[in-house]
Amino acid sequence: MAVPEHVRRIKSSNADKYAFGDVSSSSVVGAETFHQMLAESGASLQCASREWVTNHYRWIVWKLACYETYYPAKCRGNFLTITNVLQELRYRYEREVNHGHCSAIKRILSGDAPASSMMVLCISAINPETRETHGSDSGNNVKIELTDGWYSINAALDVMLQKQLNAGKLFIGQKLRILGARLSGWSTPTSPLEAAISNTISLLLNINGTYRAHWADRLGFCKEVGVPLALNCIKCNGGPVPKTLAGITRIYPILYKEKLGEKKSVVRSERMEWRMIELHNQRQGLICEYQGGINGVDSQNDTDSKEGAKLFKLLESAAEPDFLMADMSMEELNCFNRYKEKFEAAMEKKMEKSVAKALEDAGLGERDVTPFMRIRLVGLTSLSYDGHPNPKEAILTIWNPTETQKILPFFNPRKSMSLLDLGEIPLGSEFDMAAYVVYVGNAYTDVDQKKQWVFVTDGSLQYSDSGKIANRLLAISFRTSSMDDLHSPLISHNLVGSVVGFCNLIKRAKDVENDMWVCEAMENSDYFLNADAACPSHLKTSSGHIQIWANLSFSKSVRSLSIIYYIIFYQMHR
Repeated sequence: MAVPEHVRRIKSSNADKYAFGDVSSSSVVGAETFHQMLAESGASLQCASREWVTNHYRWIVWKLACYETYYPAKCRGNFLTITNVLQELRYRYEREVNHGHCSAIKRILSGDAPASSMMVLCISAINPETRETHGSDSGNNVKIELTDGWYSINAALDVMLQKQLNAGKLFIGQKLRILGARLSGWSTPTSPLEAAISNTISLLLNINGTYRAHWADRLGFCKEVGVPLALNCIKCNGGPVPKTLAGITRIYPILYKEKLGEKKSVVRSERMEWRMIELHNQRQGLICEYQGGINGVDSQNDTDSKEGAKLFKLLESAAEPDFLMADMSMEELNCFNRYKEKFEAAMEKKMEKSVAKALEDAGLGERDVTPFMRIRLVGLTSLSYDGHPNPKEAILTIWNPTETQKILPFFNPRKSMSLLDLGEIPLGSEFDMAAYVVYVGNAYTDVDQKKQWVFVTDGSLQYSDSGKIANRLLAISFRTSSMDDLHSPLISHNLVGSVVGFCNLIKRAKDVENDMWVCEAMENSDYFLNADAACPSHLKTSSGHIQIWANLSFSKSVRSLSIIYYIIFYQMHR
């Protein structure tokens, strides 16, 4: 059955202007006529205003016209009729006015529901200016109109969604499942009709929280829990991720970030943070002691009575103040005590201000330190997935972690690597290792980083006939920000001759000239002595074997040769 052309031309943008032809007369029936018909049926004109009727008339006509256009065989021109439109208007009046039902958009604009709730909305219009921003990286002018079938709201797209729009993947009539959206330009509860007129309020959408919905999904808020976004579907700069499901492959040690200024900060390990706290407290103690000495001799206070100040100075300079106080009258004693109390309070306040200013001038005020923890995630693949599994990895940062956040890795059990197996590890990969510390170099500054080289071995390789030991050593580069004012070495020289467990070392390219393995100890790296209770269990066993080997086989000549290699190595890599 052919669809009339005037029905095909109905869009959401012109549906409110549509008018039915009245068979009984030459007049037409539009939104104004339906407003009168609704009033005649008993509706309150205060609630069912002309704007209210026009708004709902628009969405009802567009919906029925779409049915007629896409299902002509079933509709046969029986959906878009005066009777059906009037019936829908009465139904909406009954639901909204008499029973207090509010649609999703109305509840959000009224402040009764958060914009971040999961909901299904339909694209009803695309701002013509949006088409002009094709190829632009700015999404400020990119707006579309969304509807829940009852009301509409403008929506601003992020850059990634703008690209989807330009590629034709977002279009009028498409339903979107939205989660984690935000309101822009909203400050107080507003009606949807007022928001449409002002055109200042918009819903901010990002690609990580916007998904295509099924065409038959019901518009409005969703009752079911949102499906987690796969890790490989998360877009960089695509906004907050409402929910994802991933496996934890590694939990890194807690780190501490201290803000040193507006744009400067330094990250420390837990070990370095404890050192910094110690140093900070020592410096504060010295400043307080010095300021106390300066302020202790000050006894001037002109704010109290002259009599009290006179008595105070007299007693302060007297050789035997007790005899003088015994000869004082009660009035003089009270005057002296009042002055003394005020003087001591003023001195204490002055001392606090002086110490606070001295600490601030010395850069020893309150430290702004925030603990955080990083965990490595891997995307999960369904057992029914037929393609080649290529799981995506990501690093998640948790700020101010607490003990209640029970995070346990379930994937890739940790194991201690040896020098013998180091060639199997890809460049840039992390690994753990227990090793005997042969030599610890001096810390030095390189551009904006403080560095320190450490040489270790584990006895997993036998020395060659030539006596060359470089390829039996691992050079570890410890590094941290040079803005850190800790003057202690990154790793203590006292560890020479000890067996140490290293975690989260990063493999770097081998030093070909010296035939030596190289790795880095970064922010997430840590080390433990075998006796430490915190030493991971997978390193303790290896540490025990290496300690036995070191006691039986390790010679002083090897350490001497290591020092020579350190000098050569340092000159090449500084």
